[in-house]
Amino acid sequence: MNIGVAPPERVVEVAPAPRVGYAWAPGYWRWDGHRHVWVNGYWVGGRPGYEYRAASWERVGPNWRFHEGYWARHR
Repeated sequence: MNIGVAPPERVVEVAPAPRVGYAWAPGYWRWDGHRHVWVNGYWVGGRPGYEYRAASWERVGPNWRFHEGYWARHR
């Protein structure tokens, strides 16, 4: 998704202590079609051999593109 409105500054969250078998997905700004809405961080079930990559926004020319969080193989 590309939009012409930059996300606000990231909200400072205190990540909880690590949990065995889980990864912490930090909070992020989601676009609801009209405005940015903050989504709080949450636990996701771990995947052996993978690392969690958090959701993020990328500037692409004058627009912004959202990337969902995902699991990537360890390098």
